[in-house]
Amino acid sequence: MKKPGAKIYDPNKSYTYKCLPKVDQSTVFKNVEDVLGNGGCVAMFPEGGSHDRADLLPFKAGIALMTFGTIVNTG
Repeated sequence: MKKPGAKIYDPNKSYTYKCLPKVDQSTVFKNVEDVLGNGGCVAMFPEGGSHDRADLLPFKAGIALMTFGTIVNTG
């Protein structure tokens, strides 16, 4: 059943879309590595699905890269 205001995909229609530019997270990674390397802690909030699917999404590599960066840079 279609929700009011919902759009239905039409495979015969041509759609336009935008590609978002790459976001440079190097400053974020550096700041996290500095905090962890100095004995601090960082809170990471997991991504979850929408309210009708409340399970957690798979982890991404960012936190592992920050952790390994901290180990390499302070080890």
